Amino acid sequence: MAIGFLDANMTSKDTATLPYPRRRGTERILGKIGRHHFAFFKGYLEGLDIAQLAHRYLETAETSSIHLRTIEATVKWIRQDLKLLAKRHGKHAVARIIDVSPAKINPPSPSVPTLEEFREEHDPYEMYSEKDLLALFEDTYSGGISEQKRIRNARLRKRQAEALAWLQMKTNVSPRPADLLEAWLLEYLVKQFKKVDILTVSDLATYVKANGPLWYKDVPRLGEVTAARISKWLWLYRDEIGTDVTVYDARAIRLIQFGLVPFEYFSPPTHLSGEIGSNRGDRNGSGANNDREAIVLWLQKLKDEDTTRSYRKEAERFFLWATIERDKPLSSITTADCLAYQKFLNDLGRVSDDYWNQTFRISQDSWMSDKKYERDSTYWRPFLSPFSIDAEGVKTRKRHQALQPASQKQALVIIRGMFRWMVKTGYLHTNPWDSASIPADRNKIDVSRSFTKEQWKIIRDEALSLPPSPAGARLRFIVMFSYLTGLRLHELARAKVSDILEETSITGGRRYFKMNVLGKGKKLREIPVPQVLIDELERYLRSRSIESLKAAPVDAPLVERIRGTSNPEAKKLKAQLEHPDRYEHDPSFVDEYLSRDAIYKLLKTFFQSLMLRFPGGSTDRAKFQAASTHWIRHTYATHALGNKVPLETVKNNMGHASVDTTSMYLDNDIAERAEHMENFADQLYK
Repeated sequence: MAIGFLDANMTSKDTATLPYPRRRGTERILGKIGRHHFAFFKGYLEGLDIAQLAHRYLETAETSSIHLRTIEATVKWIRQDLKLLAKRHGKHAVARIIDVSPAKINPPSPSVPTLEEFREEHDPYEMYSEKDLLALFEDTYSGGISEQKRIRNARLRKRQAEALAWLQMKTNVSPRPADLLEAWLLEYLVKQFKKVDILTVSDLATYVKANGPLWYKDVPRLGEVTAARISKWLWLYRDEIGTDVTVYDARAIRLIQFGLVPFEYFSPPTHLSGEIGSNRGDRNGSGANNDREAIVLWLQKLKDEDTTRSYRKEAERFFLWATIERDKPLSSITTADCLAYQKFLNDLGRVSDDYWNQTFRISQDSWMSDKKYERDSTYWRPFLSPFSIDAEGVKTRKRHQALQPASQKQALVIIRGMFRWMVKTGYLHTNPWDSASIPADRNKIDVSRSFTKEQWKIIRDEALSLPPSPAGARLRFIVMFSYLTGLRLHELARAKVSDILEETSITGGRRYFKMNVLGKGKKLREIPVPQVLIDELERYLRSRSIESLKAAPVDAPLVERIRGTSNPEAKKLKAQLEHPDRYEHDPSFVDEYLSRDAIYKLLKTFFQSLMLRFPGGSTDRAKFQAASTHWIRHTYATHALGNKVPLETVKNNMGHASVDTTSMYLDNDIAERAEHMENFADQLYK
């Protein structure tokens, strides 16, 4: 039977006491409305910033970040409780006025941006004429509401405020020290507190204050999120209760422990540490004394930051799975365990809970979070859930969120490599993965994720027709340069203009251009840059007020942020966080590189704008809707090979380690091969 693994301090001997499932982040802890709820709801009805209101007034804002769905769920139950209270007193009109959404009576009044700011948001590719853009700007910001409607709205707001004040008088809205907990908390919480002799609000406040941030550890079935909410509630009423309780951000409560926590916080008990693992080598030359130290040493041999992050993620997942799910140290894993992990990766997020619970000990929900959290957050989990849960608790499957076959294979290859290193250094005796065949990856590179020649012509023509403004010139350059170089997204984002050099051929004396590219694994490669791309680059540089390639500053980014459209303070903060060494020596330094995310969003939006040209349900429309930055790299490879560019040339330009990888692009055009076979088959009866 699968169990929820919540208490990070439990050992494997305690797992029999873990049938308690993880509670949803939207679940309430209070059985009745308090004064803080009235304050929150009043601000909500007045149209104030709901996130700021939540942080100030809600017990559910127990961390420095709060989900919108949690806020929406809280608004919903407050409104339902208030309506019920009004109806109990026969005030049906009060119930109706409380049910009116503030969006209906508080028209938005956004600050009016400049025309350039409006263009950056609504027309990044400058496809509108100045006249059309101005008309769109006026339509967006010149609207208003009639005076009659304004008066009606003001009257509705007044009636809502009066209704809320009347409701507040009809209920006891503040807890008192002698109040029994059942007067405020939900029944399931009251039962748990009774088990540790906490009966009143005063008992609870005293207990929390005396036991610090982990006060909840001795309360049965009480997790850190619910505990943080209770602490926040006690703090909101510290004056009435007479005990000043400290509120601890749940994100800050992150200890070195045994549980589903990030690698840097993970510490297995002695019997799972691997110090006496059954597969430990006789001649250990690694210097590691246990499994955790062995993983650290393996990661330290990696030089590339992105590779290290990827490898740590897979090692971390397998390490947690081995110790928590299989109750084994890493150095005792067998081939049977390896095969079980393959099934785990494949089933996670794909099968029903009933089916899962027949195979695995730990519930699959315990392994997954609803979104990506920072590693110091107590909400962090090793995997992302393929489901979303709304405020009503309805579970909906997200598309493509479970691990895809290619991702599963990558994980297994990384783990096998880690074990191979451990055997090579003598830390392990044998590699259990050698006998666990990894499923063949029939399409390691999904070469279908590329554009046909006809689709590329649409992209090219649209890019060439963009206006010669900074935004238009930048997008045109990104499209054309990406297509003729096949650069990866991160390679393009961190490239400098000075990476492009003019050289002279030793044999023929011909002048040509090349680009130095720092690729995966910090490997430097050289790629040729055709003259047509130099022309495109110089055209783009002129839009940046740089006369030519030779006149470009040494540190000039190849793809630059558009000056004047970004917040200078945000730029300064970004430089401090991402380039601390440079910022320390030069406080005026500002990172002008266009980020990977920004380039991705630009191209994604560009492709989706082209999607609208095609009818719904068409193949072309589906392709442009799905397309992303990496599609251009795939397209470069397929088109280059289709135009008889030598395989070795394409391999070196793309930075592939093996020609076998590049060869996959040769088989992309199945339609063309089908046509050839039809022509061949025609002779069968001739």
